[in-house]
Amino acid sequence: MGVKCGYCHERKEGEKHADFASDVKHEKIIAREMMLMVNDINDKYLAASGKGKFEKISCVTCHMGRSKPIISIDSLPRNPNERDPKKILINKNDSIKNTKKH
Repeated sequence: MGVKCGYCHERKEGEKHADFASDVKHEKIIAREMMLMVNDINDKYLAASGKGKFEKISCVTCHMGRSKPIISIDSLPRNPNERDPKKILINKNDSIKNTKKH
């Protein structure tokens, strides 16, 4: 999602690694809830629609490499071949980060 481990996992001062077991950070709680939501959508709704009818969703379905999900389908280019997730701006205040130049 374009973030480092410390975005969700607490890192205590002076420690080399993040405390992955800690649930102190709100972002980790949200991520866990979103993972449960994705599982529900795949297992309850898409599976009920018939096997093979829909591709399973994942984090990238909405986030496209960003810490905040893209909310509106209208923010995507109409042509699927032009959908480079690192170049899609959600609004005028959005910025493109971590992009590699070709």
